[in-house]
Amino acid sequence: MEKTFTKTILKYDILNKNDRIYTKDVVLKMIEDFNMTEEPLIGELCGDEVDLTEIIDLSKVSHELKDLYLNEDTNELIGEFNILPTPQGKLLEMMNEKDIVVEPRGYGHINDKKEVWGYELISFNVVNK
Repeated sequence: MEKTFTKTILKYDILNKNDRIYTKDVVLKMIEDFNMTEEPLIGELCGDEVDLTEIIDLSKVSHELKDLYLNEDTNELIGEFNILPTPQGKLLEMMNEKDIVVEPRGYGHINDKKEVWGYELISFNVVNK
C-alpha cells in the first residue's frame, strides 16, 4: 500500500520566514506548471543543508508530488505526496509528520516589495524542522 502525506507548503500573499512574499499569481503558476508536466515531480529529503540547484540528487529522493492545490480560505498552497520506496523514503516514513516541513525548490526574482516573480518550480523538498 502506498504511503502518502498532505502538507501545507506555504502561505501566499504574506511575508514568509525567508523575507519573501509568494503572491497568489506565482502560486497559481506553480500549480499550472505541475499540472502541465508529464514527468513525476520528485523531491529530496534534506537535512540542515538544502541544495537549491536545479539538479535533483537521486540518492536523496524520498517522495513525489501527487496533487497541488490552493486553500483560498487560509491562503495556503497544499501538496499531497506519495512516499517512494527508496532509502530516503523509508527514513521519511519513520519521521513524525509534525516534525517535517515541505519547501518549494526553484528560482526566480524578488522585487523591491519582497514579492517573488518569474519563479520556476523545480521540486518540493522535505526538511526536518
